[in-house]
Amino acid sequence: MPEEKSPTQRIIVEKRGSAAYLLLRGFLRGLGRPQGKRLDGLAGDPPLLLAETPRFTYDPPRIRQFREVCGYTEGDAEVPVVYSEILFVAPLAEMIVHPSFPLSPLGLIHIRQRITQHRAIRPGEEASLSCRISEMRETERGIELDARMEILAKGECVWEGLATFLSRNEDTRSGKSRTKRSGDRPAPPEPMASTHLEDDTGRRYAAVSGDYNPHHLWPWSAKLLGYKRPIAHGIWTLAHALAVLERETEIAYPCEIDAHFKRPIFMPGDIALSWEKREGGFSYEVRDPKSGAPHLVGNVSFIE
Repeated sequence: MPEEKSPTQRIIVEKRGSAAYLLLRGFLRGLGRPQGKRLDGLAGDPPLLLAETPRFTYDPPRIRQFREVCGYTEGDAEVPVVYSEILFVAPLAEMIVHPSFPLSPLGLIHIRQRITQHRAIRPGEEASLSCRISEMRETERGIELDARMEILAKGECVWEGLATFLSRNEDTRSGKSRTKRSGDRPAPPEPMASTHLEDDTGRRYAAVSGDYNPHHLWPWSAKLLGYKRPIAHGIWTLAHALAVLERETEIAYPCEIDAHFKRPIFMPGDIALSWEKREGGFSYEVRDPKSGAPHLVGNVSFIE
């Protein structure tokens, strides 16, 4: 007979919770868990965890703060597409500090993001959200895991997300697994906008998002996780890129956004943005203005 799976464990998250308390729990959980490799005897299936917030309101003051930190223009007629992602910070945190989660919360890196928004969302709307770990897989760089997210308003799915995180193995953390590139690298696109990140950008974004992962905050906390300086949040980078694009084009719904987070952005520092309109949407890139190395590449597609 096939082995019966354990029932899904539901986690109800009613509010954002204390950042300090979550950091402490994450640190304590991280001490006994591996980075970049599975625990002995762990099956291939992901942990059966479902985190839910049965009811919340799209908070206008928090949305305005998000717009300001990420560089949007003034106004709050619609909720920025990327804003809904930060509503999952607490539910995701509760899952990765749960006893059933097999990897260390320390050093988890957000490497890819897909967002589908089915209609415009207005500040003040009431909704519910849920998320679960849908897949875990071993790669050359460590263990990747996918988190699927969904937001319902009046029973209608208005927003979906798929976030991919990496738990780096020892070779990746030490730099041994970096792929050597040969040949000429294509010339990067001409920058169309530039932004300077102050050294407190990560802390300001953490205050609105609730994402206080230590590698985004201070030089000393980033060094503890293997970074020479704090690195920008991937979702801040994506939100800022779309904020700049909003000034040049309009977002039509339904739409799908793909983002691949490449090299980290060290703070303080500078970034260059470029984009190109195409049929059914546009592509965008965030690069280092001196070397042309990519930080973020992606596409926005309008769904017919």
